[in-house]
Amino acid sequence: MLFGNRKLKFVIPLKSFIDVSKQNVLGIGESGIEFVTSSQQIFFFRMSTPQTETLFKQISELKSLVSASSKKKNVVKQVVDLYSELKSPSTPNVSFPLDNISLRRDRLKLGGEILSDKSNFSPNYLKKQVKSEEIHSEYLKKNIIGEFGLIQTGELHRIVRKGIPDCYRSHIWKVCSGAYYKALTSDKTYEQLLEESKGKESVYTDMIYRDLHRSLPEHTYYQKQKGLNALNRVLTTYAYRNPIIGYCQAMNYIVAALLLILKESDAFWVLCSICEDIVPTYFRPQMLGTLLEQKIFEFLLEHYMPDIAKHFKDCHVPISVITTQWFLCLFIGHVPLEVAYRVLDCWFCINTDALFQVGLAMMKMRRAELLKTSRVDQISAVFKDHAYDACELLKIAWSKEFLYLPRERMNEIKNESQFVLIKGIHQTVKAKKIQKLVNKTSFSKTELMFIIDKWHQSLP
Repeated sequence: MLFGNRKLKFVIPLKSFIDVSKQNVLGIGESGIEFVTSSQQIFFFRMSTPQTETLFKQISELKSLVSASSKKKNVVKQVVDLYSELKSPSTPNVSFPLDNISLRRDRLKLGGEILSDKSNFSPNYLKKQVKSEEIHSEYLKKNIIGEFGLIQTGELHRIVRKGIPDCYRSHIWKVCSGAYYKALTSDKTYEQLLEESKGKESVYTDMIYRDLHRSLPEHTYYQKQKGLNALNRVLTTYAYRNPIIGYCQAMNYIVAALLLILKESDAFWVLCSICEDIVPTYFRPQMLGTLLEQKIFEFLLEHYMPDIAKHFKDCHVPISVITTQWFLCLFIGHVPLEVAYRVLDCWFCINTDALFQVGLAMMKMRRAELLKTSRVDQISAVFKDHAYDACELLKIAWSKEFLYLPRERMNEIKNESQFVLIKGIHQTVKAKKIQKLVNKTSFSKTELMFIIDKWHQSLP
């Protein structure tokens, strides 16, 4: 069930309810509905009496899906305001034990070796973590909704842009990416899917195996068989669960980065959310989503840095040759790991514009070097040096210049390009099929194209 207003958006899985009841709010002419979840948390939604009656009637129709009521002992009481025409007293400040969602540093796979690697993390990274943890703790105490919800406000966006501390990153990623909800509503657990997939090879098995050693090889976790095995399990299980998407290069980088922060099962469900919900057309065979993003990025580069866009054209180098892998890998492997994680922070918690903003920032930082190049290999070499200062790069990315992108024009370009790209994809698929038929029949290409076109025209 989705609840929300201008200030609050969150989802409570219906299957988590064990009791739903109407409650009166004395003295203010309102009533509300109380939900009790299987984790023994109570949510009370306050609203006008007519709203209460309407919502309760709708929920009653789904009563068969709600378990019987249980005893309410040691319950965390959580009161959340919904929109109401009648003004109500302010809700009490209800705390939630943050120890339940916080991870100690020694439980993360971000080992000391990688944190001390200046090419991936800034020298004062751990010092900044302490301050960041204090800020996020204060926000979460006031705005966390049990174990599966988080109130998103302008303040959250502001602190997320400064980086989520490692101890809360796992929980916030799971909630904001939708992975927590996806795992909870799945018919099967990760462990069950893993067990089912064992011993079952697919067209992706060899490809995944070849890519294991290319996934963050500089990190000690992937220099050992334990890390490679975990990476292999997540990728092969996902290919088994969703054979339509299966596996494509870039997913190995994403999962490798996730596994350093998340438990194996959580990394799996975050991958599911990325591939199926956040960017559902990115990793499909024709990669339509990625192609559309490149069209939009080309426009943004012309809009903000026309001199660089013109230079690419003068060099006869398509921008997508350089940037496609940035977007597919979510910048993992193309920027220091500290930057990549902060990109994911914003990508999960705010919106997917973070990829455009960081891409523009990288172009701006390398502007002088790019304008001196004349060939594609020289342009590629400019970006192979990953020695970006994390603070400087992200300061540019989240600056006022790129903070509010021209969304209306971006949507227009997406709609304009979508038809052209789909048509091109169909023509490519058609050409490949015709070539196969030419080798198997006595018809010429022209004759086969005529036959196929007539057949499509005859379809209802």
